[in-house]
Amino acid sequence: MQVRMARGDHRTSKLGVPGDRPRLPSIHIREKPFYCSLCPYQMSNDSTKRHQCSHIGKVPYSCPYCPFRASHSSKIQCHLRTHTGEKPYACHLCPSRFAKKGNLKTHIRTHTGETICMSPLSILLCS
Repeated sequence: MQVRMARGDHRTSKLGVPGDRPRLPSIHIREKPFYCSLCPYQMSNDSTKRHQCSHIGKVPYSCPYCPFRASHSSKIQCHLRTHTGEKPYACHLCPSRFAKKGNLKTHIRTHTGETICMSPLSILLCS
């Protein structure tokens, strides 16, 4: 079992923090029963074949404007926004718009005052 912390920072369930384990904000605990046979990567669903394409250099999606290539269609769609300037994610509290959903989520925290605890030390300080 792994603990997923904000911004994709993965740590094992033993945080290496002395004393009692602090209350962990903004985490998701997920089982990852699928393993890549070529590296230590673990997955929550059976996307091992798609992941292994990254090892053999198989990247079927390419950008028509630059040399960027990707193994997932969603990655190329997101990348294309750097060329088109499209920003489909709008803040409902101000006029700001974003090309990536994650950037919008981070931005909304500026309005709500919510903080992200990313390291064991900041978890202790935020608790």
